[in-house]
Amino acid sequence: MRGLHVYSGLGISTLRYHISENELPAFKIPGKNGKTGKVLVKRSEFDSWIEQFRENDFVDIEAIVNEIVKGVI
Repeated sequence: MRGLHVYSGLGISTLRYHISENELPAFKIPGKNGKTGKVLVKRSEFDSWIEQFRENDFVDIEAIVNEIVKGVI
């Protein structure tokens, strides 16, 4: 969970909430003697899930700069 927290920039409690609401796909691996184990999330599944929250389209800055430079040269 900490690795996903670092990768995503989201708080651990936020991630746990979305997992508990079955919004974010996760693997819950039980620990010994019924204790809490690990919660694992595939990076590819996280990336797919987080896409639904995109608010703007990707802007290819490099392509824009290249077009401007072509016009100057």
